[in-house]
Amino acid sequence: MDKKLVFLDSVLLQQDMRIRLPKSVLVNIDGKAGETRLDVYFDAITKEIILRNSDNQNNKESKTKNKVKGE
Repeated sequence: MDKKLVFLDSVLLQQDMRIRLPKSVLVNIDGKAGETRLDVYFDAITKEIILRNSDNQNNKESKTKNKVKGE
């Protein structure tokens, strides 16, 4: 995984297990509230939770698959 991390904000885990993400997250992942899907990953070694824009990840994977098919 890419370890070029940028600190955006600290958030509190709500009683009902929700996390309110800061607006800066949407800006940095080119997301839209109510539309953007986030993939959630957990790094068991470092105990980190990683959120990724699902749309960006799918686009990268499909480009990689197309390159493999074209070879």
